[in-house]
Amino acid sequence: MAMSQSITNKSILNKSIMIRHGSGIKNWDDMDYSELIRLIRQEKDLELDLACLKSINFDILRNLEPELVICSPMTRTLETAKFIAKELGLEYQIDNSLQEIHFEDLPKSKYENGPKQMIDYLFEKSLLHKNTFDCKKVQGNVIIVTHSFLMRLIYADLFNVDVSTLKDDLRFKTYLAGFALGDGKGVFLRKK
Repeated sequence: MAMSQSITNKSILNKSIMIRHGSGIKNWDDMDYSELIRLIRQEKDLELDLACLKSINFDILRNLEPELVICSPMTRTLETAKFIAKELGLEYQIDNSLQEIHFEDLPKSKYENGPKQMIDYLFEKSLLHKNTFDCKKVQGNVIIVTHSFLMRLIYADLFNVDVSTLKDDLRFKTYLAGFALGDGKGVFLRKK
C-alpha cells in the first residue's frame, strides 16, 4: 500500500492499537558499545528480524477493524508497519514524532553500566518526546507501530498520568508494552 501523508488535521481517536516494533536481529544489550554505535551510524536503526513478523496474529488485528497504520520512521517500526499494512490491505503513514530517541547521542558510560542504566537513560530521553505525538488528534481506528517507551508516554497522556511519578515503577518501565505481536496478549487499557 502507498504511504499516506499527514495526520495533523484529523479530529479524535476512536480506537488505537499500540504495537511495539518487531525485534531486531541483534538486541542492543547483546552488543558492545562500539558495535551498537557503528550499526546505528550505518543504518540509523538495528535490522529487523523478519521471522518475528510471521508470528503476528492477523485475525486479532482484523477483528479490531483498523483503518490505517501509523509508524515511526525507524527501520524496525517501518518494516513492521509495512508488513502489517500489506497483510491487512491498509495504507501506512510515517510520523516522525513517533521516533523514540536518537541512539547516536547515547553516552558510552550509560551503555556500559548495564541494562538498568540504559533503561533509565531511555526513560529520561523519552520524556523529552512526551508531547510530540498526540494520538487524540488521530481519527478512526489506527494501528500505531512505535517504540516501547514512547508507547508508555502515550498511555500516560491518554490517562492523564504525570509520567515523572512513574520513573521507578517497574510495571510502567518493563511490562506496559502494548499489543503482543504473536498471541495478542498484552496490557489493554480502556479510558472511561
